[in-house]
Amino acid sequence: MSTLSTLSPSILPKPDATSNLRDDQLLRDIFDSNDVWSAFNSTKSIPTGLFQYKDLTNPGGFKVFADRTLAKAQRLVEEVSAGKRQKTIIKDLDRLSDILCSVSDLTGFIRTAHPDTQFAENANETFSDVVEYMNNLNQHQQLYELTARATPEATEEKAVQKGLLHDFEQSGMSLRPEARDKFVSLSSEAIILEQKFVNNTTPREPYLEFTVDELRGLHQSDLRSISNGSRARLPTSGPISQRALALAENEKARQRIWEAQNTGRRDQIQILERLLRIRQELASLTRYKTYAEAKLTDKMAKTPGPILQDHR
Repeated sequence: MSTLSTLSPSILPKPDATSNLRDDQLLRDIFDSNDVWSAFNSTKSIPTGLFQYKDLTNPGGFKVFADRTLAKAQRLVEEVSAGKRQKTIIKDLDRLSDILCSVSDLTGFIRTAHPDTQFAENANETFSDVVEYMNNLNQHQQLYELTARATPEATEEKAVQKGLLHDFEQSGMSLRPEARDKFVSLSSEAIILEQKFVNNTTPREPYLEFTVDELRGLHQSDLRSISNGSRARLPTSGPISQRALALAENEKARQRIWEAQNTGRRDQIQILERLLRIRQELASLTRYKTYAEAKLTDKMAKTPGPILQDHR
């Protein structure tokens, strides 16, 4: 869920079009070029932190960032659970969702996009911790009962209440005790497997052998870093591999690179297969045919099946 600025639009400075275009190009270059990223990262200016969060100037800051956010969330949970905020419970739970999503959305992006391995790993740990906390809240009996008893009057709050109850029910709150216990156990296993899968998404083969000529089109600096004379040893993951996939002129070389990048190790495939079986069990427990159907029922798509019908 997105968070909004607390500043009024009239207070915010008007963006300069030229400056915005320059920043946009710099951002693209940072993601596309190791050289640009290194030059940008070595500037002497005082770091502001990722997305201007002061804690996120170094990988260790993710724990501080998460601890502060989870402590704030827990205080709100305790107040709501104690029945102190029944009149505003829907607004409070919506605010709680915003607080937690501000961390999970940010770290979910950083763990896949940041070029520094340590930043990515710490972001992934924080993401997993926050998602686990959110899953526990979705199985919080008292919050579920208080939400169900709430009587919002505004149309918007009724819609939020409906969404919250749907999330609770998708997390097994309406199941019989034995089925709910199984749901919780499977959900916990799924979280662990998802983290294992994300942390180990390396290709089966770590390197590919090419002649230098087969990689013609790749930047000379990249070629020099992976070659020894007429032969080159290309990593199947990482920035150089992605640049080779985009820039190599030889079609067969690009095909080999693509296939290697997308061929997983056997242990990774086994994790994925187990995760898919768990998701199917979770869907069945909540009376859906498939996991996709369970996840899409309250989304715009509504169903994983075709949405256009032939009325001829």
